[in-house]
Amino acid sequence: PNAWTHTFDGGLLTAGSQLLERAFHTMMRHLAVWLVFSSIACHFCIAYQQAFLENQLPLKVLVVTPSELGGDAAGPDHAARQTRYRSLCPGGCMMKYSDALIGWLKASGFTHCYFVAGGNIMHLLNSARQALICVPVVHEVAATIATEYHNAMVQAGTAAPGTGKAFALVTAGPGLTNTLTGLAGAWLESRELLLLGGQVKVEDLAPPDLRQLGIQELDGVAMAAPVCKRSLCLREPLPADAVLAEVAESWSGRRGPVFLELPLDVQAMHVPAAWGEEGNLTSSRIQRKIPAPDPQDVEQVAARFRAAERPLLLLGGGLSHRQARALEQQLVALDLPIMTTWNGADRYASEHSNYAGRPNTWGQRSSNIIMQQADLVLAIGSRLGLQQTGFNWQQFVPLGDVI
Repeated sequence: PNAWTHTFDGGLLTAGSQLLERAFHTMMRHLAVWLVFSSIACHFCIAYQQAFLENQLPLKVLVVTPSELGGDAAGPDHAARQTRYRSLCPGGCMMKYSDALIGWLKASGFTHCYFVAGGNIMHLLNSARQALICVPVVHEVAATIATEYHNAMVQAGTAAPGTGKAFALVTAGPGLTNTLTGLAGAWLESRELLLLGGQVKVEDLAPPDLRQLGIQELDGVAMAAPVCKRSLCLREPLPADAVLAEVAESWSGRRGPVFLELPLDVQAMHVPAAWGEEGNLTSSRIQRKIPAPDPQDVEQVAARFRAAERPLLLLGGGLSHRQARALEQQLVALDLPIMTTWNGADRYASEHSNYAGRPNTWGQRSSNIIMQQADLVLAIGSRLGLQQTGFNWQQFVPLGDVI
């Protein structure tokens, strides 16, 4: 023990105490140096910001015009695509791309966002929370299903006043894989659904011969493509017209999901502030357009209906709630059985005297018997899948025709 101690000013000072004292003084010296350099760095940043705001420093940003896109934003020709740079006025005329994109969606009638937070959507989520009503959920599939039925209520006119459309927002990797069940459901049921997904930075995307480069990186576009009308990765900022045209695909023609994947660095890129003033899906040029039926086809169907002895009408989920309500009194006045599919169960009330039930593999036996005896079935808004026709679909309505 004596080897480890000595007397100093009449007191006992251990070697361990000396080491602690030296370490403390060394740490204080390093802290002082760090504070000096930090102060210098802060003054430099403040000076740079002031110079930037006073238009003393130029700023270069990437600007992509529609004519320069030349194809799919996620296509193989991405590397060869022409881009150009131009100097833009600094100091207030720039905005983050995620702010612009969320602003376009808000101007187009989106009011809600269902999300599960993640690092690869930090910019999108921060932009969305400042402009929209953001609803956190505990699982990504819940975000997609909540979005699907939120939009269904808006289309049906049963949502609260002022409620607009919704989209789902998830991060990369497992965030995207967890949404596939919801995407598949909306795809099969022809439901409107917009999904925005995060992704690693463009430079961290794996080349074709590598499974993964970035953290939690997966090829979300390829996985979502089979159950989406559109699935693409925005590897550079696209203008409002290009983005909103993709979004509108969700409800153009036969409805279905649209998946847009945005790498983290693309979300954070700066674009001209004028971009934020663009984008409005309410214009007639991209409104959902349904082609008018050929009058001759309508007359042929009507003639066959009048000639039938045991006709019936089958209403499916493809018939909108609004249209079903508008036709309700006319349907009640018809002297023929009216049935609904599983997804169209709320299109026609069961208390009406000509309601004949819900035929299908999970439906009422009486309804199935009536349908199998019909000589003409007019199905509206139903794809007549196996759940509706039964597995022996060749014997569906064996005594009549199906339109």
